[in-house]
Amino acid sequence: MKKRWWLDKIAYLIYPKSFNDTNGDYYYFRKGVNGKEPSNYRSYFGGSTCEPVHKTDLYYLHAFAKEQPDFN
Repeated sequence: MKKRWWLDKIAYLIYPKSFNDTNGDYYYFRKGVNGKEPSNYRSYFGGSTCEPVHKTDLYYLHAFAKEQPDFN
């Protein structure tokens, strides 16, 4: 039987700072970098994975549609 190597190679990114944020624990919120998005990742549906939060310097992460923010 082939060894399923991917089972023991999964890595998770943990952002401890988000645990202190009582309003943003369920989603990924990040501050912009020099007025730009915090990452250059691309969405599966095209465009950026970071969407600005109105009237703040924060962005939220979405891998698919911008109407579907990713859970933390």
